[in-house]
Amino acid sequence: TIKAGEDDTQEIVLPVGHGTNTFKWLADAAAYRYVLNGTRHRQHNQLSGGRQNMHTLPRSSSLLPRDVYNADCPFFHPEDKIKDHVEDGSSIIVELYTELPLDDYGIPNLSHWAFIAFRHEESQQERRQKFIDEKKQEVIDFLEERERLRRERQLEIERPKISEMRKIMADQLISDAEIERTVNEEWAQIKDSGVLVHIVPDESQQEEIRSFLHQKFLELSDLFKFYSAVNSGGGTHTLEFIELNKFLTETSILGEEHSSAILRIFIDSHISAKKSKVKPSIHSEIQRHEFFVSLIMISIFRYISIPKKEIARLKRQRQHVSAELRNVPTAPGALEMVYDRHLTPILAKMPAGSKMRNAIASKEVLLLYHDNLDALRACFDSFKDSESKDGLIRLNEFSSFSMRSGFFTA
Repeated sequence: TIKAGEDDTQEIVLPVGHGTNTFKWLADAAAYRYVLNGTRHRQHNQLSGGRQNMHTLPRSSSLLPRDVYNADCPFFHPEDKIKDHVEDGSSIIVELYTELPLDDYGIPNLSHWAFIAFRHEESQQERRQKFIDEKKQEVIDFLEERERLRRERQLEIERPKISEMRKIMADQLISDAEIERTVNEEWAQIKDSGVLVHIVPDESQQEEIRSFLHQKFLELSDLFKFYSAVNSGGGTHTLEFIELNKFLTETSILGEEHSSAILRIFIDSHISAKKSKVKPSIHSEIQRHEFFVSLIMISIFRYISIPKKEIARLKRQRQHVSAELRNVPTAPGALEMVYDRHLTPILAKMPAGSKMRNAIASKEVLLLYHDNLDALRACFDSFKDSESKDGLIRLNEFSSFSMRSGFFTA
């Protein structure tokens, strides 16, 4: 499409070969065709006795390209090759000057595109580069805005589907607000028990621990659920001593040589039992907020109590205490060390934590579920016990599904 001035537009087909020429060549070729078409039209009018119109140009006419762009890109660099930006049959708009605008000094006031295409003097290089940078940024802004509008239009189509899946999966899609509420409730139980006064008396350190538990809540909760199902037939609400012991062994936080300390920590973590007449024992179970208490105690024991005991032993024996050993962390620091050194490797192998939650809650996954909802329901029903009154799948049925689907091997 050639545009010359406000009202003159011509549609032409311009062969460009293999597209190895530049957009400057394309603009010059379009200008030549425009002039040529006007000359032919003038000759036709003269032969037919007609009058000249807006396509009638003097034989010596020559129009300067003003801009080159299309609906998909607001700027094609004059020196870029055509084939690198558009496909065969693409539509390109070439704007032409019908007359050059002049500034107060009578110098042509060129558009950015024309300046980049035709002003190659050394003295104009800085200004030319400035125009190039501005036009490239214009392209970036244009593409970003177009993508934003595309996403908005797509979201309008997808929003009802996503909304439906959020309702279906409400129990699995834990919001940040829900996490905040749960952490505050469980932290209040820990504070009210008075246990922190004895293990972390510094209130600023208590707040650091609360903040850390909030930040890692999903990961720690998933670990609690995972290990609480080890010895209780799939139950995930309480943790037994044998399950805590397995957790500490597999994460290499503590070993068998610390069995008595582990038992003491397990017993001391029963903060809810203080309100009951039942005395905690090795056969008792702890809840999630008590698991958090045990994790604090374990961290202090592993990275504060044990190093301090070793330092005292070395001093009694008048041996050297290394700087690394003397650098004993605070209680919050010890908790972070346990998480980073012992829990993170385990979590990396598990489908757990905020990454999993965010993946499940992503619109891509929710739309995938929605598009295959009937098939997923049919799959669920095929593994569900036909006599199940609550409509739930039990552990053995889920295990069968996992094996038969190929997710896991026996």
